[in-house]
Amino acid sequence: MPGTVRLDVDTHQHSSVPFDADVVVIGAPPGATVSATLSETRGRPPLFGPVTNTAVAGGSGQLTLTFSVLLQGPTLAVLLASVSDDQGTFYPSDAERLEVL
Repeated sequence: MPGTVRLDVDTHQHSSVPFDADVVVIGAPPGATVSATLSETRGRPPLFGPVTNTAVAGGSGQLTLTFSVLLQGPTLAVLLASVSDDQGTFYPSDAERLEVL
């Protein structure tokens, strides 16, 4: 059974100001290479991403992948995190709605 994914980001952001968004993966197989893709699925163009980061899961199976994000506003934006690993496992996606001022 795949682990869990949580997109961790402040839901209030300012237009054209970079911020970090963390994709937290819990329950990955230790030693697996995990890829997370972050993209903006709703918002004001140009939309962010998709951007992919990878990391190797440690012995606990938990890891955090950090993305530097820049959104345009004002708008209500949606960020979507999609995660898979090198063992062929696809994890449940997570999304977050953000108010961009």
